[in-house]
Amino acid sequence: MDDSHRAYGHVAAEVFPAALAAAENRKRGGRDLIVAMAAGYDVFGRIGRQVRRTQLDRGFDIKATVGTLGASVGAAVALG
Repeated sequence: MDDSHRAYGHVAAEVFPAALAAAENRKRGGRDLIVAMAAGYDVFGRIGRQVRRTQLDRGFDIKATVGTLGASVGAAVALG
């Protein structure tokens, strides 16, 4: 799960486990999981592009800060 994007970081490591657990909890299918993953990636990417430089300059790892937002959105979408 070590995908990477210059502006985003390693998105799947944060988003996938949360979305998968939520989808499994609600007995959602693969299509719903993909939609949840896409939503989590989208939020991670949009916010990540805006705050990456500031986060790094302050000593924060974008995966730890923005990753929680992407994971939360992915799980929320999977939960319906």
